[in-house]
Amino acid sequence: MRTVIVTHTDLDGTASAAILLRYLGSVDRLVFIQPSNLAKTLSGLNCGSECSVYVCDLSPNSSNFTGIARSLSKLAERGVTVWWFDHHVWDSSWVSELGRIGVRLFIDRSTCATGVVVKYLGIADEVSVRLARAACSLDMWVFDDWLGNFLARYVGFSRSSNWRRKAIEKLSSGGFLDGEVLAVVEESVDR
Repeated sequence: MRTVIVTHTDLDGTASAAILLRYLGSVDRLVFIQPSNLAKTLSGLNCGSECSVYVCDLSPNSSNFTGIARSLSKLAERGVTVWWFDHHVWDSSWVSELGRIGVRLFIDRSTCATGVVVKYLGIADEVSVRLARAACSLDMWVFDDWLGNFLARYVGFSRSSNWRRKAIEKLSSGGFLDGEVLAVVEESVDR
């Protein structure tokens, strides 16, 4: 396993993963979680020095930080590179500790996690920028882009990991408004 993305299950997390897929070209494993499962998920990654882990739209809290730091230390000892993109509130001691461990940490509260990925990796292609604008519209509660609500219905149509993988591939391709997406969104509105 060489490239793993661990991301939140919402549109912001899914869009972050889609942009990373565009940027990286391929991903070996996608893991969709809620923040409460972060420490357990990181401790269960079977990665060695050939592996890069990307964490998106997930932040620690006081109840799970120790477990997260322990898991990240073990990954670092094995030579795993960890990139973390987030927009939530972080305690400054957590930032310092993960920096000491070697995590490449990008936190920016002025945008959503998808915006953090685009901004800090210098991604400027039209599809990624459009997707970030849509995700941020919804996740930051500014609602200035109709596509955010639209894509949230598509991404949230099913809670299965297989569906979310399919959604990431679709968003990564830029097929935001093709017939398949329109049909799924229409069905989600009707149910």
